[in-house]
Amino acid sequence: MKTWFALILLSLPLMAGEFVKVTEKKRVQINPVSTQLQEKVQNKALYAEIVPHLSANDVWKSVLYIRNDSGFATEFIVEFFAPNGDLVKASFLDSDNNEIYDNYYDRILDGWEIITLEFDYLEFGASFQAFVYADESVSYSVEALFNRYDTNFNKQASVGVKGSFPGYFKILNVEERTDLFSETFNFRAFALTNTTDNFCDCTVELYDDGLFGVNLDGPLAIDDQNVFMEPRGKSVWYISDLFDVSVLPKGFGYILIDCSQVVTAMGLTFDEGNPNLAGSVPIDTIEFVNKDGKRGTRPARETEKSDRTR
Repeated sequence: MKTWFALILLSLPLMAGEFVKVTEKKRVQINPVSTQLQEKVQNKALYAEIVPHLSANDVWKSVLYIRNDSGFATEFIVEFFAPNGDLVKASFLDSDNNEIYDNYYDRILDGWEIITLEFDYLEFGASFQAFVYADESVSYSVEALFNRYDTNFNKQASVGVKGSFPGYFKILNVEERTDLFSETFNFRAFALTNTTDNFCDCTVELYDDGLFGVNLDGPLAIDDQNVFMEPRGKSVWYISDLFDVSVLPKGFGYILIDCSQVVTAMGLTFDEGNPNLAGSVPIDTIEFVNKDGKRGTRPARETEKSDRTR
């Protein structure tokens, strides 16, 4: 699987080793799975940008924006996958006012052209993911918008989300505490997509605010049982479903997500006092480096989580 990175070295150690933050968009070399599309591309190597989470149900409906940032016309192919990694048909309206019900979308975009796909409902389920394929030489942008409606289809919220760059390691800030002004409880979640055709499992580590350098000794808690995905599968996890967040001294910290396959991610935030309110938060892709500054596997922790003291 071919990928590329641009990296910035950070000055502080994380856990048992230094890391670099991925700061340039990269795409995964992977081709469509639909037989019809495979015949169309004739095994030509394509690169995909992946949106880990989209909605098409009675409450939340997503819009997908695809912008061709290249100065020439090129073909874009979009495939829709259910959380279990199977293809799923979606009902949507494209910006040419075509009503479509299929598990893929195929269109040539002119140079600097932008299109939208507005989703209504799915063949099954309430959420899905999108793989957007194009040739390696093409520069383009993909954005997801989430609109929330009441029973009369009055819009109550609109949230724009960008997925993270693909990689094995993710860092997401955690907030599980009462808002200072509204006095309602804020909490967070994350969505992951397995970008590969292999099974993926992940280990998630919870860290607190790190006062007195305690994060150098390791995490507060580890979950290595509950975060996994089928090939091209995805799911959403609330932080509080994985950990007892009451152990965070100040109600905030961060998580490190360590996956066996390359994944993309979205960070999501919610307000318990107002279920109509949701938003997106950054989730970073990182790589660990050795003492010579070369990228490699993550160093082993020097201490176990039970050794932590404050």
